[in-house]
Amino acid sequence: MRDNSPLITDSLPERYPQSNGMLERWHNSLKSEVVRLLSLSVRDQAERVIAEYIRYYNEERFNSAIGYIAPAARS
Repeated sequence: MRDNSPLITDSLPERYPQSNGMLERWHNSLKSEVVRLLSLSVRDQAERVIAEYIRYYNEERFNSAIGYIAPAARS
């Protein structure tokens, strides 16, 4: 299912383990709220669904760690 698209990576700041925990929590939310509920067998479909989840996560989904508001509302 992999094509020849470049792999984009990012590194976490050194000596700041909380960053990894936040990233792992986000991936857990993505998997439990989207990936495990849907059968994403086509890459284009998966990309669209995940892009929509990212928009929802940032603009609509309440986050308890920041006072039960959406992350976009903090800005």
